[in-house]
Amino acid sequence: MTIGVQETLDALETANQGMMLERHALKYALRSLFCCSHDQFQQFDSLFDDFWDQHIRVKNRSQMRILAQPKTVERNMNPLQLIGNEKEEQPEEDGEDVSGASALERLRRTDLSQLPVDDMKRLEAFAEVLWRQMNMRLTRRFKAIKRKEQLNLRKTIRQSISSGGEPFNLSFRGRERRKPRLVLFLDISGSMDKYSYFFLKFIYALQKHFEQVESFLFSTELTRVTELLQRGQIQLALQEISSNAESWSSGTRIGVCLRDFNQNYARRILARNSIVVILSDGLDTGEPGLFANEILRMKQRTRKLIWLNPLLGMKDYEPQTRGLSAALPYIDTFVSAHNLDSLLKLERHLIHV
Repeated sequence: MTIGVQETLDALETANQGMMLERHALKYALRSLFCCSHDQFQQFDSLFDDFWDQHIRVKNRSQMRILAQPKTVERNMNPLQLIGNEKEEQPEEDGEDVSGASALERLRRTDLSQLPVDDMKRLEAFAEVLWRQMNMRLTRRFKAIKRKEQLNLRKTIRQSISSGGEPFNLSFRGRERRKPRLVLFLDISGSMDKYSYFFLKFIYALQKHFEQVESFLFSTELTRVTELLQRGQIQLALQEISSNAESWSSGTRIGVCLRDFNQNYARRILARNSIVVILSDGLDTGEPGLFANEILRMKQRTRKLIWLNPLLGMKDYEPQTRGLSAALPYIDTFVSAHNLDSLLKLERHLIHV
């Protein structure tokens, strides 16, 4: 389970409100804070019962209060020292190096192009959990939105007959709203080599949890990979994508690829409620006018166009390429995507659509 600082603080505040004295109340409260899936709920129940049954056996509330207060020595010691039974206290400035939570926070903020291979594997495992949580939050929010447009007077009057003519329950009518379709484009050109693999896993995570997602890869040509990413095993899908995408790590012709999409896919994929997300550094080698024109055509068919650019994480970066500069007026959101934290901020832009 991924439990961060905020969840820990909430759990301590919950215990401080008196729930430490009520086992079942504490169990339900902590489970709601720490778990976000059915499997985690079952796992938590087992862990909670094992801990309290085997390690803390108290018969009255006064003993519970004593056990709930940490010892002075333990409070001043680092958690890793307690696990390893070390006698010497670690220097305060080394906290970031030894703390697991601090290490994960560092990985979340580090530019993906600067991560060693071992750290990248750790980040991928950690990222999959966070992406799943993000998808669950978005799905719940999408389902919770209900708009009451126009009063259905006939149905309201008919329902009020059973209550003597009093319209206690109002009925509304309106057009059925379809869930937004997510259309993702990933730049796999040579300049994106250090980001493409991680971004592809990000797209796979989104497509795995959202109902309507279309995915494309592009560099010198466009490749639709929606069906490949719908398969259960990501590694097999990645192998097939790498073998089929002949333009992997080549140049970039964004205008040509977007024209291919607008001519062959846009009519049946894009709609007025569609959200287009492009992950690219925007280093186009094609004609700037074509690039801007195709972005405009795509924008006219969609609800929102989001561009995630990893170069925005660099200090003093400005989009000076002619193609990207010409296309910027038609892009609704132009933000960075150089690390995990910046990718997770995509949730903020999807919520308000």
